[in-house]
Amino acid sequence: MTIEGPRLLSKDIGAIFGSTNELGISTITEPSPYSLVQLTATLQAAVYRGYFDLTGTAMEDLTLFVQGAEVQEGTVPSGDTNLLTIHDIMSTEPIDDAEIISVLTTGPPSTFFGNQFGYSTSTLDLDQILYGNFRIYQENSTISPSIPYLVGSTKFGVGVATARDKLFITRIVINHQIPPALGVVSWSAPPVNFVVGAMIAKESHSSHLMRLKQSYEHANTVV
Repeated sequence: MTIEGPRLLSKDIGAIFGSTNELGISTITEPSPYSLVQLTATLQAAVYRGYFDLTGTAMEDLTLFVQGAEVQEGTVPSGDTNLLTIHDIMSTEPIDDAEIISVLTTGPPSTFFGNQFGYSTSTLDLDQILYGNFRIYQENSTISPSIPYLVGSTKFGVGVATARDKLFITRIVINHQIPPALGVVSWSAPPVNFVVGAMIAKESHSSHLMRLKQSYEHANTVV
């Protein structure tokens, strides 16, 4: 049975619930596949990492041509935080802790909203970012109910073809608010579904080898 043809890849991740104390220390308050990454002394990121398994495609020397990618959130963030950011990324290379820290903390704190994965402060190129989505949520206490509202959103990345055996998924949720002394703020991010529409097809032998070579070079680049 051939595995060539159109494919719809889908992977869902459950919601995350957390809290942050007056020292800026965050805690994931319910069982979760997320882990915490220390960005600065008072800022932590909750990070999920997963992947789409393309082993069968790679074994057959086939190439996956991405035709579209999207992130579907089941609802909206909630909690009493007044500033929450979310990165959703699908990439041909894994994004490790060092990359996250480097991109999100390079320069003064204000540059958090200027740096991005795949751009100049990243070790990844845009052609390694299949899909990226960055959102900023801020609480507006003059609106009822007082929950984080979307105040900024941007998408980035290039829907490339890949001969790799994995497409990597990274979701980064950050509460930026430090509460007053002896205070705690709660926050959450909703369940999400990562979706990729693609075509699996056979390339010429030389084209496939070149794509494998490019993937190998990207994976072993030291910046």
